[in-house]
Amino acid sequence: MSELIYLVKDTPSKATKSFIIGNMRIPGPVFIPEIKSEEDIEVLLKYSQALNYHSPILVPASKWMKQIETPRFSNPDFSTNRINIIQLVKEHPILFYEPPELFRYAMGKQLLSYALSGNKSLLTKFKKGLMSGDEIQSLELVPRFFKPFLERQMNLVYNDLNISPIAEREKDQFRVERGWLHPIVAESYSEHMTSIVVDALKMPNSAIIPPVPPLLKSCEYTYLQRTLSANKLTNLLCEELSDGRTKNLSSYFHLYLDSTLLQEGTGNNISTIIKLLDDGLDNGNYCGVALTFTSYETMGSQGKSRKIETLINEIVNISHSHRLPVILPRSGWYGLYHTDQDIQGFGGLLNGKEKYQRGGGVKNRDDIFGKTPLIDYGVELTRREVISFINQHGEFPRVEGLPRKPDIGFIDDPLRYRINFSKAMRLVHAEEAKRVRDARIKGVQNPAQRYFERIEHPHLSH
Repeated sequence: MSELIYLVKDTPSKATKSFIIGNMRIPGPVFIPEIKSEEDIEVLLKYSQALNYHSPILVPASKWMKQIETPRFSNPDFSTNRINIIQLVKEHPILFYEPPELFRYAMGKQLLSYALSGNKSLLTKFKKGLMSGDEIQSLELVPRFFKPFLERQMNLVYNDLNISPIAEREKDQFRVERGWLHPIVAESYSEHMTSIVVDALKMPNSAIIPPVPPLLKSCEYTYLQRTLSANKLTNLLCEELSDGRTKNLSSYFHLYLDSTLLQEGTGNNISTIIKLLDDGLDNGNYCGVALTFTSYETMGSQGKSRKIETLINEIVNISHSHRLPVILPRSGWYGLYHTDQDIQGFGGLLNGKEKYQRGGGVKNRDDIFGKTPLIDYGVELTRREVISFINQHGEFPRVEGLPRKPDIGFIDDPLRYRINFSKAMRLVHAEEAKRVRDARIKGVQNPAQRYFERIEHPHLSH
C-alpha cells in the first residue's frame, strides 16, 4: 500500500474525487493536455484560462527542459496577453512522460530527434557521420538507452535523412519493441530515468510516468517483468533523489497496453494485467496509475468497448483500494466517456492524434491546418468543414477562454490557425470534464454516457 494518500473524496457530497500531485490538489475528472512541440507550449500559454483548475500537463520527459529554455519564451514581447512559463508551471503540475510508441514502432528521424532532445547541431553532426560512413561514431551521439531502439530501424533513419546506407540490412529484421530485451536498455535505464527525475525536481509540482514496454497478447513473460522493474526502479529513484522535506517527487505505475489483449484465445489477457497491477502496487509507493492504450478508436470500431470497460473497472477498483488515482493519457473523447467509471483524468495530444507519427507528405493541404473538435457534436472538422460550419451557424458553441471562430487574418496561415484555433480548441475537453464533475456533484448518474447519447461520435454515441 502507498504510504501517502493521493486520492481524496471531495466533501460534502463525496460524489467526486480529487487527486494529489506534489503539493497540489486537482479536482477530478480533469482534462490533461499533452505537449509535443514548442507550438503546443504557445497554445497553452495563450489559452491557459480554458484549462481546468490545477490540471496537470503531460510533457515529453527528455525534451521538456530544452523546450522551455528556448529564447522565444523568454522574450518579453512574447508574454503579451498570455501567461509565461513560470506562471504555467506554478499553476499546473507537470507530468514527465516518454511517448511509449517511440520504443515500439519504427519512427526513424522522429526517434532520432527525440533522443537528441531536438538539438539541431547534434542532428547535423549525426547526419554528417552517416554520410562519411562512420555509423558507429554517429550512434555514440545518442544516449545509451535509445540505441537498441534506434539500431533496429537504421534503414529508416538513412531513408529519412536522404542518405544511402553503408550496407544492406534485411528490411524489418528486428522488431523495434524488442529493444526492451536488450541488455543495454536494462543497464542504462537507471541513468536515463535519473536525468528525468533531476529535471522533474526542478518543477514546483511534478510526477513521472516512466517508459515501459508494450504489453501484447503474444508477448513473453520478460515484457511483464520489465514493466514491473521499470516502474519500481523509477519509483525508487524518486524516493532517493527527493529530499523528503521540501520535495516529495513520486511516479505513476504505468501500463502500456495493446488492443490485442482484449482478443479471445490463448495468451495474455485482462487477468494477466490485473495480476501485474496487483503485484506492482503491493511493492511500491506510487502516486497513481497511468494507463496508455495503443488505439481506442480501433477497439471502438471492433466493438470491444465493453471489454475496455471491464478492464478499466478492474484497474480502478484495485487502484482506488490503494488510495491511488487512475489517469488515461492519449484517450480524448474515449477518456471522457470512461470518467463514468471513476477515472480521475484523461489526456490528449493537441494535434488530436493518438500517438506521435512519422513525418511525410500531406494528401490534402487542409491536413496541415489540423482538425478541430466540435463540442456538443463529438466530431472533428477539417478547415474546410470549419468554414462551412461557420457559414451555416455563425460561430462555434461558447466555451469560456476559447475563440468561437477562426480569425480571418490567419484562415490561410497553417501555423497561426493551429495555434489560435485547431489546437486551442482541443481544450474543449476541459469544459467537458468540468460539466461531468458539476453533474456528478448534482447527483446525475453516468453524466458522460448521457452526454454521448446526445451527440454524433461514431463509436460512443450508442
